Amino acid sequence: MGSGNTTLLATTSIGSSLPVLTAAFNAWNNSIVAFDESVGVISQLLVEPIPRIAYRAAPSGTNVLGLNDEEGGMVVLGLAVGWLDEADDALVTRVAQKIIAEIDAEAKELGEFFEFKYLNYAMEWQDVIGGYGAESLAKLQKVSRRFDPQAVFQRNVPGGFKVL
Repeated sequence: MGSGNTTLLATTSIGSSLPVLTAAFNAWNNSIVAFDESVGVISQLLVEPIPRIAYRAAPSGTNVLGLNDEEGGMVVLGLAVGWLDEADDALVTRVAQKIIAEIDAEAKELGEFFEFKYLNYAMEWQDVIGGYGAESLAKLQKVSRRFDPQAVFQRNVPGGFKVL
């Protein structure tokens, strides 16, 4: 049995209508039974509304997160899971990925899916930088090449999300 206190935090972004929020809650709530195989699992779905004004205030062309005023308000979801036994790592990750995939599918069906993934809540299996959009990615890559032409930071610093 592995040592305890293992955590996971994954994310996605959706619109703010009652149907899409209900779908997100149901995806999380209905998937909790998949954790029954594990002892000592706790799961939460964090809901953080981000009103449109939060990214509308950025001067034109400076929002590298790919958010724009036309998209409307969004809700950043954080799926937080804690568990005691490292032997359950694969199960918890698999269930978390399923929950996020189901929320994304429901949001897409309702026309309320955002590509944006909040970096501080994202897992390594989530495409944070890709969620910023092609234009923002190109801008970030250009800045990276200008200030780090040998890609020292991109290649030699472990962890994090890279723009390569």
